[in-house]
Amino acid sequence: CCSGDVLRLKPTDHLELNFAVPENVEAFNVVTLQADADGAWNFQQCAVLPPETEPLPLPEWTSGQYQAILDALKSKGYLDRLCPDESGVLNVGVPFCGHFHEYITLGNFLVKHRLEMPGVQEFSIFGMELFDDYVRDWALAQRWLWRQHQISCCIEAGDLAQDPTPKAQWVIGIHPEVTKGGIIGS
Repeated sequence: CCSGDVLRLKPTDHLELNFAVPENVEAFNVVTLQADADGAWNFQQCAVLPPETEPLPLPEWTSGQYQAILDALKSKGYLDRLCPDESGVLNVGVPFCGHFHEYITLGNFLVKHRLEMPGVQEFSIFGMELFDDYVRDWALAQRWLWRQHQISCCIEAGDLAQDPTPKAQWVIGIHPEVTKGGIIGS
């Protein structure tokens, strides 16, 4: 899209957003919209992501414990049981994704093992987190996944107890604290 184009987004079944793309907005910029008193959504601000050079340094647990969990699922034969949708897309759900630091590990794993997943032509990742505090991290993940592997990725803020998520053939619901040594005080 280009500046001046009207984007029509339908992030949920109950919400449709229409807004004109402001000047100097590029792909993977973080655009913030705000609802006015009448319920119309208006452009509020645009944040530009830093240039993509190397992936940001990620916590060790994403290449350690998280990778070990993915490898264990593979070794137990779960990958060949995954069935993509009718267009060959394997939809991967990542509930309570937090910052989604594991995006590089997950993206590389999916691409490396695609041939072991019968019928899978491409991947789509949908994540959800209760708060939108990590929108910049999500945008970095979306940009990296698309540019490195052409994996589409959408992450939204929502309450998993109330907000339905898109259908997924594989849901990786690992609370991040479990891969960092456990949850203390819960």
